[in-house]
Amino acid sequence: MSFAGRLRRAARRLCHSHRERVGCADFCIAKDVIGVNLTEGEIGRRAETGMSFKVLGRRALLTMTAPPGYFSAIIDAHRKARDAG
Repeated sequence: MSFAGRLRRAARRLCHSHRERVGCADFCIAKDVIGVNLTEGEIGRRAETGMSFKVLGRRALLTMTAPPGYFSAIIDAHRKARDAG
């Protein structure tokens, strides 16, 4: 398998996405949802460093950044839910 093929296969394991059409009046709007699979340990590390990733579309490349506080809030919410249940 080529390097590009191996890279695409690895990317499919790390994230998933789907597209839905939100509204189609005079023109259509597509909403893309991208999920990044992270282990609990990776989320803990990202709570210290944050995370940036690139989304490559047909017309543009977009760099998204999630700050460390975002991951800290996920950890806090998970702990509260676990302790309450």
